[in-house]
This record gives sequence, C-alpha cells and structure tokens, in this order.
Amino acid sequence: MRNFITLHAVLLASVALPGVASAQDGEVAGNDVGVQDIVVTAQRREERLQDVPIAVTAMGSEAVRTLGIRDTSDLTVAVPGLDMGRQNIAIAPFIRGVGTKNTSPGEEAAVTVYVDGVYMPTLTGGIFNLSNIERVEVLKGPQGTLFGRNATAGVINIITKAPSDTPSADLSFGYGNYDTMEGSVYFTTGIAPGIKMDLSAYGRDQRDGWGKNLTTGNDVFKGYEYSLRSKWLFELGDDTSLTLAGDYSKNKPLTPPAYRPLPGKRLIGGVPYQGFFNVAETRDVFATSKQWGLNGQLRHDLGFAQFVSITSYRNTDVYFQFDQDGTPAPLFTPTTWEEAKTWTQEFQLLSPAGSSFDWIVGAYYFNDKSGYTPIRLQGIVFGPNTIDRYSTQKSKSYAGYAQATFHLTEATDLTAGARYTRDERSIQGQDFLNGNPGPVVEDDDAFEKLTYRLSLDHRFSDQFLAYGSISRGFKSGVYNTVAPTNPAVRPAVVDAYEIGFKTDVLDRRVRFNAAFFWNEFKDIQLQVPVPGGIALLNAAKARYKGIEVETTVVPTSNLTLRGGLTYLTGKYREFNNAPFFDEIPAGGNSASYSGDATGRDTIHTPDVTFSVSAQYDIPTSSGDFSLSASYYYNDGFYFDPQNRFSQPSYGLLNAGIEYTAPSGVWGVRLWGKNLTDDRYYTNVVAQSWGDTATPAGPRTYGATLLLHLK
Repeated sequence: MRNFITLHAVLLASVALPGVASAQDGEVAGNDVGVQDIVVTAQRREERLQDVPIAVTAMGSEAVRTLGIRDTSDLTVAVPGLDMGRQNIAIAPFIRGVGTKNTSPGEEAAVTVYVDGVYMPTLTGGIFNLSNIERVEVLKGPQGTLFGRNATAGVINIITKAPSDTPSADLSFGYGNYDTMEGSVYFTTGIAPGIKMDLSAYGRDQRDGWGKNLTTGNDVFKGYEYSLRSKWLFELGDDTSLTLAGDYSKNKPLTPPAYRPLPGKRLIGGVPYQGFFNVAETRDVFATSKQWGLNGQLRHDLGFAQFVSITSYRNTDVYFQFDQDGTPAPLFTPTTWEEAKTWTQEFQLLSPAGSSFDWIVGAYYFNDKSGYTPIRLQGIVFGPNTIDRYSTQKSKSYAGYAQATFHLTEATDLTAGARYTRDERSIQGQDFLNGNPGPVVEDDDAFEKLTYRLSLDHRFSDQFLAYGSISRGFKSGVYNTVAPTNPAVRPAVVDAYEIGFKTDVLDRRVRFNAAFFWNEFKDIQLQVPVPGGIALLNAAKARYKGIEVETTVVPTSNLTLRGGLTYLTGKYREFNNAPFFDEIPAGGNSASYSGDATGRDTIHTPDVTFSVSAQYDIPTSSGDFSLSASYYYNDGFYFDPQNRFSQPSYGLLNAGIEYTAPSGVWGVRLWGKNLTDDRYYTNVVAQSWGDTATPAGPRTYGATLLLHLK
C-alpha cells in the first residue's frame, strides 16, 4: 500500500511540477519560451530526441552542472531507472534492475559506457569526471543491434565537446569541505586552416577522510582524480574528416571497499559496528587506477553513404590492497595487480540524409587481454603461506550488424535491426605457493548469438509520437579470473518489450515522455563472495516490469522544472542455487549454501525512484543569478538474492547558487550535495566474515570560481 500511495503521489507531482532533463541544448523554432530540443545519437546518427523510438534520458553540460553531477557515478540522481552500483573499486551499473556485479578483470558491464562512440571496456575505468562534455545520453533497455557489446541493460553514451576554430578557454577553481580542492581547464583553438584542437584537464583532491580506521588511526574514504584529454580535428576536404583523441587519468576512488559491519551486526570474532564511516581493519585500503587511451575516427562521404571508421586502444592498470574480513585480525588481506589492454575496430556505412529509408550496416572487432599479475592471497586463513595467483583472460569478438528504418507512411516508421556476435574467450592461470609454481590451468570456449530490435512508431501529430518495440540483448559467457579453474558461465539473455510515447504540449512549454516495459532475463550472471575469492554462477530466470515517466516544464524563459519517475518490480522466476547465508549471533555468517530464491526480489530493484529539479535564472544589470535545486528519492532495494538485507529508502538534496558578472568573463558558484546528510550504501556484501557495507558520501559543500575567456 505504501508503494502504491508513493507512486500515485509522485505521478501527480510529475505532471504538476515536471521535469527530469530530457532536453537541454538547441533552438526552439518559432517560440522564445519552451522546452529546447537536444540532438542525440542513440541510433548512431544525429536525430532529435523526440523523434527517437527509444527511451532515452539526455542532458546537456548545463543540466549536468546544475544537477550536481560531477562524474559518471552521480548519474543515478538524474536518470530514472539507473543505479550506478559499486563493487570493489569498479562500477556495477543497473538499468531497470538489469546489470551485473562481477567486476573482475575481463568482465564487462551489462550497461556499457561509450565516449565519443568508443567503447570503454573495463569496469574499473568506468568512473570518470564529466568536466568537458557536450551531453550525456542514457539509452534504456537492450541495445543489442547498434551498441551490441554486452549492452543487455542499456548504454551510457557520453559526447565530449568538439574543437572550435575560435580560441576560448573555460577555467574553474573550487574548494569544499573535507579539505577538497578541485579545478578544471578547457581550451580550444584553430591551429591552421582545416585543423583545430582542444585540451581538457581536471583535478580533484580530497585530503580529509569521511571516517577513521580505528585500528591504524588513519583517515578512510578520501581520494583524488587527475585527468587529461585532447581532441584534434582535421578537415581533409569537403567530404572527409579525421578526429584523433587521447586521454589519461589516475584515480584513487573515494569509496573503496573499506568494509565494516552493518548497524546491529557483528563480524567474525564479535567485531561490532563502529559508526557509519569508521572501520576497524588490519590495514588501510589503498587503491589506484590508471588508464590511457588513443582513438581515431575517419568520416568520408561516398555519395551513396557515409563511411565511418573508429579505431581505439585502451590500457588500464589497477593496484588494490584491502582487508576483506574487515576486522583488526589479519584473517584475509588480499592485494591485487590488474591490467587490461584492449583495442577495437568498427566500420560503418550510413545512408545519406533524405534517403527513401534510413539504414546502417557495420562490422565490429574487439580484442582484449585482462587479468591479475598477480592477485596475492595472504592472511591467517592461509597460515604462513602466500599464494600469488596469475590469471589472464583473452577475448576476441567478431560482429556484423544492420538496421533500417522504413517510412511506411509520412507518419509511420518501421525499424528492424539485427546483429550476429561471436565471442571467443580463453583463460590461463597458475598459482605460486611461497614462490613455488603450481600447474598451469587453461581452458577456452566460444559464445555466439543473434540479437535484434524491431519497433513501430507513429506520429499522431507534430507533438505526439507513440512507439512499440521488441528487442533482445546478449551478454557473453565469461570466465572468472579470480578462480581460473572454474568453467565459463553461460551467456545471459534479455528479451525486452516496450510501449512508449513522447509528447510536447502547450506550445512546447511541457514535455511528457513515458514508457511501459517488460523484461525477461535468463541465465543471469551473479557474483558470490567465498573464502579466498569470488565465485561466478548463473541464476536461472527473472522478470522485470514497470513504467517510467520523464517531464520538463518551461513556464517562463527564466524557469525550468524537471522530473522523472520509475516504478519497477523484479522477481526471480527460478533460482534454485542462490547463495544463502545464516547469521551467527556471536559474529559472522555461516558458509554459503544453495537456497531457493524463486519468487524473491531481484537485486538493485527499487520499487520507486524519482527526481525533481528546478532552475530559476534572474538577469539583473549587476549580473545574472541562477538558482537550482534537485531532489532524488530511492524507495530502497535488496543487495542480495536471499533478501536478507536491504538499502533503506533515502533521499538526496542538491542545490546551487551561481552568479555571472555582466562581462560574462567570471562568475562564482556556491553548491551543496546531499544537504540532508542522508546515509546510504554504495554496496553491501554478505560473506562468511559477516554482512559488510561500504558507505556512500555524506553532506558536501563548497564554492567554485568560474572563468570564461575569449
């Protein structure tokens, strides 16, 4: 009953006081006041958001800033149905309840991340700042045709700024609580006729932690991030362009798994709850992730089609030491060295504008080598021994795809697409016990699948589009590099059904988009912590269904209201081998055993999530003021299929005040995040040591100086 009342209250609020950022940049034709259009590339070509028969949330750079979104992990607060979960120092995103929590080397997310059309393969590299972006697009549901790389749940598509001939620079310098310093620089200019470039740099350093390690006396939950990105655009004639880009980043995440018990729980040995941000571990958690990449994109107009080639290479290195048991005793203190080297090649042919039907054909190649070099297993559970486990997973993928949109009438389109994927994976592992080599283990397997999308949309008027779609997503089988002796798990498959509409009303002052969805998920890949490592298994079946609503209202040229809502249910239809634990009153849990989770809630599936925001601009002769506030609510969800422990409901209030001087050269912004200081978790893990949790951030606030130079 509580969820029913909440749903109806939020639906009424979404209509009366709308708007999650479905649109941000662009021109409004024939109307000075109205919801602005945003152009997206959800179907690998530029289209108006309201013309795309896919559930997409899109935000321009201004909306990202005013909503308090610093990096990809913050997208949860603005995107209905998205949960940017965490596992160790990697992201584990879920959309509409579909996702994966396995983040070992060689694993790939069910919600894939693309930057400027380039696939970001490693989950440890999935958290990065959004300081130089043009927009963010989040595509909901399987994208198994055009973004086919394991996109069973959806795609986060990030587009960075394009270089300009006109020299300009944007700079920001900020300071916040917990002794946090932050700064960014974006510079662009023309170099020579037909050549332009840009350079983006970002840095953030939080030097005081949110809590203490009561064993060592040191701060915990503090970190830094530094990044550099540059893009060069060469116009090689009227028909050809070449873009070369490179990036580098180093990151010490704020929320590594500094484990501590849940309130009211005890870890093995009777270690009690020490406070929300405090731990009592043998040693301090330390983690760093370094990644760099290069990519080139060639575009050439062949007349009958546009040819696109996208080539990329990425390298990621991770060092990670932590205390898995979370107690002052050194029971299990692993250290990992991870590396990943990936290169991809994609070719596309796209129909020219004005064709009788729109089409795209493409081919994709993926080559990845990832593993531990090594993972070191130490602790009392291993006695005087040290085990160095080296394991490497190699992956090659070949795919061909095609999609076409047929204009059946002036108002009706039929879109059909298919992709055939073959993944070839191999694993090699070897343990060294106190320096002495053990036997080499090897295995290989291959997985192939045909995925598809079929949709029909009809424009009842210039302001109202309705659509229905059927699609299939495929997440390849994969090995567990933590346990290389185990066979690969089977592929996971999602069949998704969706009906939705997109509408602009009241002279484009109100935008109201909605989607009803139903997902059938089978052979779910699930990670289970076990003593000495992690197991990877297949759950059987689950069903997800729900409704999403996104609205934007622009009643005046100075006021923008946004809102979004997802109502979601997810149940395991068949899961007879779910990992179950029994709590031991003295501390810790029993060893994991198989239980029947059939009929229980799926993980990371809150019944209700919603967000509302407002931005009010006040122009004056002394400068311009902008007031913004946003609120995100999550009804709570389970972290484990046994449904033993849940994330209680929580809400996040963000706000900001920005002043811009009359010259437009400088400004200042005062901001606050999680102003109500709500307490919630990035991850909760059940294991034999006990029920352990990693907290999300507390209230933060600060001031930022903004400079714009031309």
